[in-house]
Amino acid sequence: MSNIFFSIVIPTYNRALFLSTTLESLSNQTYQGEYEIIVVDDGSTDNTQKILEKWIKKESRLKVVRHKINKGAASARNTGISIAKGQYLLFLDSDDRLLPEALKIFEKKIKNHPESEVFIGATFKENVKGKIRKLTIPNITGNKVSDLKNFIDGKFSGCLYLVKKEILSYHTFPESLKVREDFVIRGWWIALHKVFPVKTAVGIIKDHPDRLRYKTEFYLESALASVNLLFQKLPQEFQKLYPYAKAKAYMEIGGKLYQNGKYKEAFEYLNQAIKIYPKILLNFKFLKKYLKTCFRF
Repeated sequence: MSNIFFSIVIPTYNRALFLSTTLESLSNQTYQGEYEIIVVDDGSTDNTQKILEKWIKKESRLKVVRHKINKGAASARNTGISIAKGQYLLFLDSDDRLLPEALKIFEKKIKNHPESEVFIGATFKENVKGKIRKLTIPNITGNKVSDLKNFIDGKFSGCLYLVKKEILSYHTFPESLKVREDFVIRGWWIALHKVFPVKTAVGIIKDHPDRLRYKTEFYLESALASVNLLFQKLPQEFQKLYPYAKAKAYMEIGGKLYQNGKYKEAFEYLNQAIKIYPKILLNFKFLKKYLKTCFRF
């Protein structure tokens, strides 16, 4: 067995502006055990390679793999998984960063809860203006259907996921999706494995307009497909959530279309959400969005 306890897997594509800050946060961990940093450069065309060349000279724990062409974040993460030697894998984006105590916090939780296979770490979110707020996460109830519903409602979004390596042999990131690939695999982790929530913040998630999830064309392609992929692998007990999850996806698409001034298309998607799951009208956020869209005609 490898002496490496943690593998931190980072896909990156044209994030040279943020990458050094991310790597600095990993290099400065207070954790004294063995860990490795795996950066998968997914065909970047900026000066990402130059930055990585400098870093690999001063950070012995850093490993770099390069895709010749851009294959997407899912493929990059799967490449990282394939070479990782750690007992636990932490997935981090190349514009986010870990807090200094992060790995030490995770190590303590693993020792106290060795039966858990997935640890969900709370984070701070930094907006485009640099303002930071903590994202709170709910308890894991033990009722897997309820926990998955909380996940679908976004209550575990913006978190960092630490995963026992052996369960990654059951699931890979779906490479058919440009965005929301993490929605699928995180849903599987929460529904099918033993999960523990780490309420102490372990990282800072940087929000900025260049993230792919803000690109409407990618989101429209992947939102519904991600829901379908998630539920294809889930047992029957979870299938009652499928209409709700699909309606939520239509709601999110409608919201993005509204933000882009495509009010008629937004209205059509919101109506689809109602058709699939009529009770979504009881959701205040949905109702507010629906009424705003109606008034645009």
